[in-house]
Amino acid sequence: MYKVEKKLSPDKMYYIDIKCEELFIVSINAHNHSDTYIGRDDDGNLYFVEEEEAHVGNAYFMAREFYSIDEVELSEFIDKAYANGHISRAQRDRYRCGNFTKQDDKPLVFASDTWYCTECGFKNTKGNFCGDCGKPRENKSKEQDKAANKETLLVYAERQSVSMGDDCHAPHRCPLEYTKDTMLSDFMSVVADYVPPMHNFTWKIVCDLQTLGYLIFDDKAKWTYELAVQDAKLDELLDKYLDKELYAEKEIFCRKYRTYDNMVLLKLTENKVLFVYNNQRYELSSHPYEPCMYIKRNGLDVCILHNAFEVYDLPDKFDHDEKIEASDGKLYDEEAFLKVLAAAIDSGHKEMNFTYAANLVNQ
Repeated sequence: MYKVEKKLSPDKMYYIDIKCEELFIVSINAHNHSDTYIGRDDDGNLYFVEEEEAHVGNAYFMAREFYSIDEVELSEFIDKAYANGHISRAQRDRYRCGNFTKQDDKPLVFASDTWYCTECGFKNTKGNFCGDCGKPRENKSKEQDKAANKETLLVYAERQSVSMGDDCHAPHRCPLEYTKDTMLSDFMSVVADYVPPMHNFTWKIVCDLQTLGYLIFDDKAKWTYELAVQDAKLDELLDKYLDKELYAEKEIFCRKYRTYDNMVLLKLTENKVLFVYNNQRYELSSHPYEPCMYIKRNGLDVCILHNAFEVYDLPDKFDHDEKIEASDGKLYDEEAFLKVLAAAIDSGHKEMNFTYAANLVNQ
């Protein structure tokens, strides 16, 4: 059993002991020398604990932060701990089922102990056979795997010109280095160093006809990214989307994407449209049966616009310079539409008519 001391009073004069059957690490903060733990007490309550002082020998923890969490938060913490390699796959599955009893009879399988099938590319955790195609795992030494993963590969990047000054540095075609285990999310920083940093500017990263993601520069030329495909190894994505008959070398293209002041509309997938406003991400969705548009942030409704549009078709229409017609007959191009969304968000109203939101733009 693990024992956690819970602080009860602001003056920290007295405590109460809470016993948890099993605690697991969520994250490690090396700077503050503190770890984060999740546990369930004898009464079945879930707790989030940030360690202030730890004695490993007797599993004693002095809690700096100690509060209850719900099942949804628990699931998020479990997935984070597994992704960080702090718990095994078996532990993850047990914790998701609510079983926190400590078990030492099974060998731990950590998230970091993975291998990729050479036949189909499927990611496997432990085991000697691929969980997707059944191909046996190749018996390579760790040194061979490391050497193969560290081999430097090249992808040629080409970008559009953005100004006369930028044209002075043409041609823009440039080789970018990566390795076999480089993920697309990690490679975005390499692309960010390649393109010129712009204020309120967005680059679309394309492989042949497939959009891989976006680099979004804010008003201070600091960048963030959004992926339009599931994060995977860059080499696998290039092989999947690049037509080898048309391209003799691996290539990606960086194209200018429309940004209006501090607003940009991104289509990440067929059913995910993102509105970036003041460096905040808002997800747009439509009601399947009613003409309603939902503006959400972090899964919560910010505003519901009635008599609006089917949002999933809008990015494609705007890409072809088409205008959309509202229920009152007025036409909106992309910039005008985004201004209506921004006005609805700034209004603070939970619900409103699209035409009313449009009138707020003119006030």
